[in-house]
Amino acid sequence: MLGRRKDAQKPACRVGTWFIGVCTVICVGGALAQVVGTAGVSETPNPLLGPEKRLEAPLSAGRATSGPLVARSAGRMATSPLARRAFSTTEIMEMRRRAGLTTRPRQTSISTETLAQMRARQASQRKPTQFASRPTTVSKEVLLAHLRPTSAPQSMERAFSLLHSSNRRSSLEPCSCPAHPLGGIDREAKIAKLIAEGGQPQLKVDAGGYLRVPANEPSKIGVRYIAEALAKMQVDAVNVGASDLSSGLGFLQDLQTSFSLPLVSANVRTKNGKAAFPAYRVSKLKLMNGKKVSVAIVGVTKPVDGRIPTAPQPDYEITDPVAALKETLPKAKKESDFIILLAYYTREDVPALLEKLGDTAKSIPIVVCGEFTAGKAKDYYMNNAQRVGSTWVLTGGFEGRQIGHAIVEVEDGKIVSIAPKLIEIEMFVPQDPDFTPYLTKFRSELDAFIGAFRSKQ
Repeated sequence: MLGRRKDAQKPACRVGTWFIGVCTVICVGGALAQVVGTAGVSETPNPLLGPEKRLEAPLSAGRATSGPLVARSAGRMATSPLARRAFSTTEIMEMRRRAGLTTRPRQTSISTETLAQMRARQASQRKPTQFASRPTTVSKEVLLAHLRPTSAPQSMERAFSLLHSSNRRSSLEPCSCPAHPLGGIDREAKIAKLIAEGGQPQLKVDAGGYLRVPANEPSKIGVRYIAEALAKMQVDAVNVGASDLSSGLGFLQDLQTSFSLPLVSANVRTKNGKAAFPAYRVSKLKLMNGKKVSVAIVGVTKPVDGRIPTAPQPDYEITDPVAALKETLPKAKKESDFIILLAYYTREDVPALLEKLGDTAKSIPIVVCGEFTAGKAKDYYMNNAQRVGSTWVLTGGFEGRQIGHAIVEVEDGKIVSIAPKLIEIEMFVPQDPDFTPYLTKFRSELDAFIGAFRSKQ
């Protein structure tokens, strides 16, 4: 019996011996991990950092809690005393810098011809979008319907067309929007000619914002060709906005002299207090019924705020717009039947301006806004006419992609109705060959400037 009992205890002894051995291995492993994890200097070479020395953080209870050893996951942390190293953002940036991954590639010079070839190649390789089926040509009836306002005056015999633009931002080419390209100053000129075929006289104005800020050389190149094209269109008045002065007063005065550009402003003055431009211009129109109408076009801009950069050394002064208008409007009213105010304001700011003018605002039946309100839905922009009391507030387009068209009906020297519309300058509008050379010369001069700039880098 005793012999059998000893034999029965042998398996239990073996199990106990195995259990003790396993515990010993675990304890020894934990101790080794503790030794490895203690603070020390590591000289293990790094393929990106090189064989430099770095201080490692100590381990707590055989597990990495911070520093160079961080667990891959919660499960691996519970089973393994060591984990993969995770580098901080600063260390990763240092690795990239030493590996040369953040080195800026050296720019090489490029000729104007090569740049033009690159643009043509990119255009040919551009994938068609879901809007690629937009028509490029339409019938004359469809085109004229695109230009007409949705409502019509009672009598076209006593009406004139008011074409107004604003916020061009040095843009005279079509936008590069692949989904819906719009614009082109040659198509804008064609729209004016098509509307003129109706027989009504036209009044063309620009409410300002034609210079993109900051006013760098490409921006000024675009404005020069815009000014030349507007002068060829025989625009009646061009307002001076606060953003247009970011290149200095001398730049605008040079445009006025070079292209006979009809600039107007009631509150922009030189440093010595003199008016920099005429406060208003009077245009005389002959309606289809034979009657004549005199329209005074007054320009004004809001003061410079933090959103609009000023010239490095301003050679101008923007005075109080309310005080300037209270002085100018009575004079303009004596020389005209009614007044159109070109205001470099957003449509949201115009009601406050009219309120400050008080009774003087009654002499302003139409205000054309020059500043663009960003961040709105498309319907907000297409609905470009609002009533503020007895005054119509009109808004133009953005970067030359739209042009405003309002049919203004006049009776006994007073405006009786307005039919407004914001016309999108679609690609199916034909180009005016008299104005297409402006786009060609602009692109050639801009490419030459870019090529010369890159060759200096």
